[in-house]
Formats: sequence, C-alpha cells, structure tokens
Amino acid sequence: MHTAIVSDGVNPTAFIEFNGGYVGVGFLDRNLREYMCYVFDEVLPGKLFLARATHREYEGETDRVKSGTSYYFKQDGSVAVKREDFAWTEGQSSPVGTVSTKDTQVDVSGHWEPYPKFGEYDALLRVERS
Repeated sequence: MHTAIVSDGVNPTAFIEFNGGYVGVGFLDRNLREYMCYVFDEVLPGKLFLARATHREYEGETDRVKSGTSYYFKQDGSVAVKREDFAWTEGQSSPVGTVSTKDTQVDVSGHWEPYPKFGEYDALLRVERS
C-alpha cells in the first residue's frame, strides 16, 4: 500500500491511494477539499476499471458538502447514479438530505487503464473521461 501526493509545484492538487487491487484518486480544489474522486478496481491482471466516480459541491468556502453525485459503473456500460442534496441549518452537526437514484447506460470504453508503473500516474489523473 502506498499514497502519492500530486502538486502544481505549490499546492496539492490530487492524491492517489494504492491498496492491492484498489486505486483511489482524489482531486482537490484550491481549498484542499476533495471535489472529485475516482475508484478504480483491478478487474483483470494489470488492468484497472473506473468503477465509481463521485463529484461534490461545497457551501461557499466551507467544508460543508452541499451536494454530491456518485456514478457506479459496470463493465457492461450500466450505471447507477445516486445524487444527494444536503441542507445545513445553524447549530446542526450533520445535514438533512434528500437522495435520488436512476439507472442509465454509457460507453465505458474510456474507463480502462493499465496498472501504472511507480510514478507514472498521468493516465489516472485525467479528470475528463469519455
């Protein structure tokens, strides 16, 4: 198991966690909040598949998550989409939320990556995926 921190030369912009057949990629905003994360699973030897992507929005400059959408991808192209919206009120330690889900189909041909060699992480750090 190891973790790599990616920087723009001044601030961290992402991190990658390797743990056996699991690879997690977290993308950080200028406030160092994780606004996007990808989860890759090694489903074939040496071959990673993007199994989950989550996008979060925050309330202004706070660490309070306003909404989040997670996409659960399967190799056949089916996707379960789960959206959560959160409402924070003053004095609450946790938000009240609503959840909606839907199923759809997408092209997942761009969700495959070779398991990277140490330090060669550019392919995993692509935010835009087809």
